[in-house]
Order: sequence, then structure tokens, then C-alpha cells
Amino acid sequence: LVWKHKSGRATLFEGDILMKRPELVNSFDVIYDKDSFGALSLEMRPKFCERLSEFHKDGGTLYIEVKNKETGREFGPPYHVEKECLMNPTAFGTWFEHKASLGEVYPLKMPGMKQTGHILRRALRR
Repeated sequence: LVWKHKSGRATLFEGDILMKRPELVNSFDVIYDKDSFGALSLEMRPKFCERLSEFHKDGGTLYIEVKNKETGREFGPPYHVEKECLMNPTAFGTWFEHKASLGEVYPLKMPGMKQTGHILRRALRR
């Protein structure tokens, strides 16, 4: 635990997202990911997505920001990420529904790159 708002409605954590943390399973209504997914290699993404899905409550919201690159899409980090990358079954597609692509959420000072946002919703556990 890094910080908890006095209302108890917001908590920030710092740690290794790839580690299993049974105490956090089904704990969060909302998770904000600012560029973590797009910084990870394809090999690391499945475990990352699995951990986030474990921490989310059913119906919870994942707001994720990623880079959209005009060129050099195969190189990173940061890697180029689109809806299809997020919703791949080896990524979030197994556990989440894509609710909205927000497009560019704010301008970057990096030529040929856009910061884009997506809203995903945690599917009900079966």
C-alpha cells in the first residue's frame, strides 16, 4: 500500500503486478493502467492481464492508456497498441469486454505517437 484517501474510496498500490496476491483478489472496482501494458513484451502480457483480472471485481472498470504509433509499430517499448491487441485472448480478451475506444486522450510531445484511451469492463466470473 502506498496511499489511501481519507474517504477510503481511493487506494494506490506499488509492487510487482506479476506476483500472485491472494489478498487483492476481487478487490477493485476500477483500475487505471497508464502505459504498463504497452511497455510489456508480448511474452509478459498474459500474466499481467491475468493478475489484473484477478484483482478486479466482476463488472469493474479498467481504464487503460496506450501508445498508438505511426511508424516503428513492431518496436518498443513503448509498443504500438490497438483495441485488437488489448482484446486478444492472450491479453484482456478472456476476462474483459471492450466498452469504448476514446481515441487520443491528450497530445504527446513525441512526433508520430498518440496517447489513446480504452475502457474495458470485467466480465462476470463463471
